[in-house]
Amino acid sequence: GKSDKKFVVEKIVNKIQPSATTVDKLNENANDFAYIADKDGFEKVAKEFNYNVIETTPFIEKASAVPGLGVNKAIVVFAFENGVGDISPVFRVPLGYTVVTVSEQIKEGYKALEEVKEQVKPLVMMEKKIAKSLKIAKEIRSKLNGTPDFQIAKQVFPSARVDTANNFSPTGFVPNLGREFAFTNKVMETEINKISDAFTGTRGSFIVKVKSRIPFDKTAYSLQRNSLRDNLLSQKKGQIFNQWLSQVKEESDIVDERHLFFR
Repeated sequence: GKSDKKFVVEKIVNKIQPSATTVDKLNENANDFAYIADKDGFEKVAKEFNYNVIETTPFIEKASAVPGLGVNKAIVVFAFENGVGDISPVFRVPLGYTVVTVSEQIKEGYKALEEVKEQVKPLVMMEKKIAKSLKIAKEIRSKLNGTPDFQIAKQVFPSARVDTANNFSPTGFVPNLGREFAFTNKVMETEINKISDAFTGTRGSFIVKVKSRIPFDKTAYSLQRNSLRDNLLSQKKGQIFNQWLSQVKEESDIVDERHLFFR
């Protein structure tokens, strides 16, 4: 039956923090493990201590974080300064303490095709689909020479999509399409009431006919000119500084030894 009772439910969450004694004990256990593992072997001692051994995915020397462990440059430095089988001292990570070993070193260079086959397969398929769509779009475009009716596209390719997009800017989203710079660029350069050539974008191939375009508003531009100039100048300064900094890092012989002091 019905009830007029009302309930108030509150959720109280208290973050559990380990005590200093617990933290010290964890650190001590980690150091004991590192000491014994260095003598008897990482995998063997981990099994005896009932510790889980988790292998990370590959990472590069410039990385600041280790997959699964979080940000810790010291572990990255250890991995690249030591060889396979070497066991590290104890490192502090966001989840507690860890001891690591180098399980594999991947040679610098291109990956074998078999390793990246599944990664590149979708990209190759997309590239082929777009190439095929461009061929179809060119055929449709040739049919449009004798008629302005875009519905003729469905006679060439029944799955062709004919649509209208209104009120969008060169840098904004196109209604029913999304962000497609190739599309907006073509719209900006195509003459009014003219049909464009077939062209490709990131989502497929297109043909456009521009029915109208809002003229450039000189008054609005003059009001925003200084602000636009300052923003562009600021962006350019930031870009140049970052490029300069990256170049200095590449050309400088810098030895990062922070890991010796911060573990």
